[in-house]
Amino acid sequence: MPYLEHGNHTIEVRGNTITLTLFGEFNRQGALSYIQAMKDTIVQFAGQPIVILVDNTQLTGGTPNAYEESNNYNQWLATQKVLAVATVYSSEVFNVIDKARVTNKELLNYKAFSTSEEAQQWLVNFK
Repeated sequence: MPYLEHGNHTIEVRGNTITLTLFGEFNRQGALSYIQAMKDTIVQFAGQPIVILVDNTQLTGGTPNAYEESNNYNQWLATQKVLAVATVYSSEVFNVIDKARVTNKELLNYKAFSTSEEAQQWLVNFK
């Protein structure tokens, strides 16, 4: 029996900035859904430099398998022309969990923030 997808996402593109917003609790299938959508969006840039803003303020958690898929995605992301990734967390706890589970973020020019405004200000340096 296939597992149902848990977790929702939206993707918005403005110029060379991709904003991914995650909502709810993610399982592996939910993670694979947003990952495929992000890959489809990124390849449309055809090697042009991009920056990514990840809004995790509505994220409430994930299964170990969801974090494993996110880690694999970040390894792939490091092979793309991504200049910077800024992630906004609603709580330092989510940042700590993410950092422990998604170690491939170390391959990226990555920084965590507590507000979207701070994240956007940092990303301006890479546009």
